[in-house]
This record gives sequence, structure tokens and C-alpha cells, in this order.
Amino acid sequence: MCIICLLTADDDLLLGEDLALGLEAKQSSWARRYAYVSQNGMDGVTNSLVETQRGQNPYWTVQLPKEEKIKGVVFINRVDCCGPGEKGEIIPLRCSHPLTGKKVEVLLKGNGILSFAEIKIIAAEDADTEEFVDKAFKKNLKPDDFYAVLEKDVKPSADGYTTEQISSLSRDTTDDKGVDGSIHTYAHTKKQLDPWWIVDLTKNYKVKKIKVLSRTSKAGGGQNFKMVTALVGPDKENMKECGSFKGPAKRSQFITFNCKEPVNGKFVKLQSKGINSLSFAELQVYAIH
Repeated sequence: MCIICLLTADDDLLLGEDLALGLEAKQSSWARRYAYVSQNGMDGVTNSLVETQRGQNPYWTVQLPKEEKIKGVVFINRVDCCGPGEKGEIIPLRCSHPLTGKKVEVLLKGNGILSFAEIKIIAAEDADTEEFVDKAFKKNLKPDDFYAVLEKDVKPSADGYTTEQISSLSRDTTDDKGVDGSIHTYAHTKKQLDPWWIVDLTKNYKVKKIKVLSRTSKAGGGQNFKMVTALVGPDKENMKECGSFKGPAKRSQFITFNCKEPVNGKFVKLQSKGINSLSFAELQVYAIH
């Protein structure tokens, strides 16, 4: 998952929340146990795969927490081989009209192997995601564009960006976990007064929107993301507010901070108020050229 998503002013393509991200799923069989498992289909990573054994009518299914109006499903085909389309192809499947339900099942009719990289379940009311699907029908998107449609590739933190936080709860919850591309690792501070997390983007961007994914784990969930303000600035001492969130967040929730107008800066900061812990899974920054 990238950290920065560059948007042109006339192509403001912002993605909405994936209903399935981080949930538990099931499938008819595993091609290789513990390798091609159900969870890989909605972990936010395109190089982990779902694959069943060859069989009659193989399936993959997920149960949503509550009934949703579903407008469609978007697949990313695996990038190495196989699957329902070209390597890495994004395949949007639109319902003829929104369907209400809690269970989503992918079924391959007949004898064969069901395999894909990622699936995104789209809510009918999600205007941002609806725009994404409309665009997906009109042009071929790259696999890396699934969670963010990029005008330019920007490498994640391990390849250049530096992060800091006021403290770390453990060696496994350091500041870099907030931009490492995994929804199953977390930046997490100790419980203290006004905890914060910050990233240096290395150069100035006109930041328009910041999205944060809360923790996806059952333990803790999003409860440690509350009373948070997003700040942007050219240095750490001169920062402007870009939205706030009272919370606490729910498990696997996308929290969006919308700037009233684009804010120029190379630092993005999440600042919690009061005596709290600050914890989240991933952060994305959306900027205008």
C-alpha cells in the first residue's frame, strides 16, 4: 500500500472503503495449506494469493458484519499466472442493481481452480468507490492502482520516507509500521499525554486528503484511534490542521481527513489529545500536482 497518491486537479479519483478488508473468509479448499488461504483475498496486498484445489464448483466466501447494499465486486487477478483474466488485470463486476445482503460468494462453475489476488466489495452508497468502478470500466488500471490510482509511482517508507512517533509500545509497533504496506502490522504508542506520529515526505506536496486505516485485529480494534487531528506543514513547527476525528474508530475503519483547501507541506502528523495511546494500521496521503 503506497503512502502518497498523486492526483491531477481534473482527475480527483479517491477510493472508498472496502467492506471486506480485514474480515475472515472461507474457501472450498486450499491448493497449499497456509500459503494460498482465504484471508489473502482481502489483505490489501496484491502479491498474496487465493487458490483452491482443482474441484467441482470451487468457491470463496466472506460474511460481512451487517447487511449492506452492494453495487459490485472488483477483482485483481494474480500477477504471475492463472486466474480469470490477464496477469494483474483489474476486473470490475457490477450488479445490474444494488443487492442487499451479508454474504458474498465467488463461485467458479464447473470443474476447475479458483484463484485471484484481491477482491474489493463495493457499497452502493460509496460515491468515491463508485467513481473508481466507473473509471475501471473505461481504462485498464495497473495492479498497484487498486487501492490508490496514481499519476506517478511513489515508493513506501522503506524506500525513503522517514517516520517518528512519541514512543513505541513494543518492538513490533514502531512508527514505520504505519506505512509498511501491511494492514496486519501497527504503529502503536504508549499510553501518555498527547501522543503523536509523524512522517517526512522528503519534499513539499499540496496535500488534499489523508486516509488512515484503523487496526484490523480483533484484539484492540480501533479503540486507540480517537481525538486525533491531522496536520500538514513545511516543517514540524509550522503545521496547519487538515481535519479531525473524535472516535474511537471501529475495527478496520477508514478515517478520512479532508483539508478545506490543499495544504503545502512535507510533514504529515497525527496528533491525539489527552492521555491516550495512538495506534493505526496504514496511512495514505492524497496530493495534487
